[in-house]
Amino acid sequence: MADRSVRAGDDVTLPLISYYGTGRLWNEPRRVRSEKPLTDKESRSRLAGYEVCLDPRVSSEALVRWVASQSWIAYREGSIPAAFAAARSAILTCLDGARDLYFDPKPGEVIVEFAHQGPQPFNNLSDGQRTMLAMVGDIARRIATLNPGLDSRALTETPGIVLVDELDLHLHPVWQRRVIENLRTSFPRIQFFATTHSPFLIQSLRSGEELVMLEGLPSAQLGNKTIADIAQGIMGVDPEVSARYGEMKRSATHYLEELERASKSPREKLADFEERLAATVAPYADNPAFQAFLEMKRATKIGPRE
Repeated sequence: MADRSVRAGDDVTLPLISYYGTGRLWNEPRRVRSEKPLTDKESRSRLAGYEVCLDPRVSSEALVRWVASQSWIAYREGSIPAAFAAARSAILTCLDGARDLYFDPKPGEVIVEFAHQGPQPFNNLSDGQRTMLAMVGDIARRIATLNPGLDSRALTETPGIVLVDELDLHLHPVWQRRVIENLRTSFPRIQFFATTHSPFLIQSLRSGEELVMLEGLPSAQLGNKTIADIAQGIMGVDPEVSARYGEMKRSATHYLEELERASKSPREKLADFEERLAATVAPYADNPAFQAFLEMKRATKIGPRE
């Protein structure tokens, strides 16, 4: 029905549908890479906003072309197109420290200017910066293509669904704390479905109703939880110590329990205990202090080795 309305020239708002996988930055979508480019008529169609929208990869090439075309329009007409201005604002909101974005025709690249880094070509950005710029830019480009009549209101009034696998991909923890709210601000009517292994993203949710766990139910007050609470209570990870330190602590506890049992056992059974005690500390041969401490405990409990 929407297709017929668009082709009839009716004023209808088209919803965004898009998917971004974990490899979204590294390969061009199949059509953009291997098939012939869109014709001029197709490129002007609002339905072009759905081109390869469910391909998990982001077309950075399409984004560069779009920024270049919008920059040319701005130069020719003396003013920035309203939809592009809104898209640029969304990109800058989601890029930490960014203050300007434009196309430089000499190197043929999108340039991002940062407060403390100066102008940086797209290919010079970190993986996290490029991933965020490419995804947010692609969302904004598609929205502007789908609903050009909304002009500056396109990003805030276009509804839709966006799927993102590993939203925290390549992002510094400081960015992870802000990325969800940045997306909310930039695209308030878009419903995002994202997977993550980041406690920082979980903490930034507004309520437990926004989090679907594969096992168990989360607390409804995620924003009031510390990262340690979320890591241990929701994700099942002890954040206080490293995994190896935790294993050493459990091994030491087991060793001392075995010593206690050995001290109360007949002498003829000590050989079995000695074998089990040796197996307990064997994985930590690289830590002589740990082994020396347990050896001292062994000598105190059951005497020196014969």
